[in-house]
Amino acid sequence: MPTLRELLPALQSRDVSQPAITCYDRTGGATHGERIELSGRVLLTWASKAGNALQDEWSLEPGSTVGLALPAHWRAGYWALATWWAGATLVTGAGALEADLLVTDDPTLAAEAPGEAALVTLAGLARSHPGPVPAGVMDEARELATYGDRFDALDSPGPGAVAWRRSDGTRLYDDPLRADDRRTCLVVGEEADRHTADLEDALDRMVRGWSGDGSLVLVRTGAPGSGGPGDPGVAGDGLAGVAGIDGIDGIIEAERAELVRGPA
Repeated sequence: MPTLRELLPALQSRDVSQPAITCYDRTGGATHGERIELSGRVLLTWASKAGNALQDEWSLEPGSTVGLALPAHWRAGYWALATWWAGATLVTGAGALEADLLVTDDPTLAAEAPGEAALVTLAGLARSHPGPVPAGVMDEARELATYGDRFDALDSPGPGAVAWRRSDGTRLYDDPLRADDRRTCLVVGEEADRHTADLEDALDRMVRGWSGDGSLVLVRTGAPGSGGPGDPGVAGDGLAGVAGIDGIDGIIEAERAELVRGPA
């Protein structure tokens, strides 16, 4: 079975022209209506840029920690991938706020981070953060594009190294993964506490698909939780009228995806 140590080689060896993640945004906010699809090649480019920032800007290495305080989103995917590519430890849950580097879309959290911080703008075409950026914090939308499209890790994690510190425990780089060859669809709600279940579930699904030959269709809604067909919180007005796609059933049909529910 594959491991997180082997995630990058697995992703690089597949057909990188095929989708790796597709994200629909129906949260009702500034990014409402977006459909962003990243092929494996584009995902690797984003992860390379983030990996170069981790090494060159913040000198992170195996043993360093990168905290994600982001909603379930395609941008969380490439930051997680970059962290593992650099051999560092990804932290999700409350512990993310104490990491060596905090990656967040919340300016207040970025300003209060005890270590370094990067401020993410979720909008797909953003070229800078729309509001004030705290002093000493990277404006990811403005600065990440300046980093190289190729990444070479300077070091690799040793035996027993922790790859992911989650709210429910830890995963080592050498723990086995369940690879998935399916194109799956996960529906998540816009949570007030974005550091836990939805983010970790989405990352789990991404990792399983990228370890195999699968991909994830991620639908972000304004509903207070995940759902599916027949759930009035996600199959109503928030998902209607998108290029003729009406509700979750329409998205699943258009994307030829399989709806999944609950933890991976």
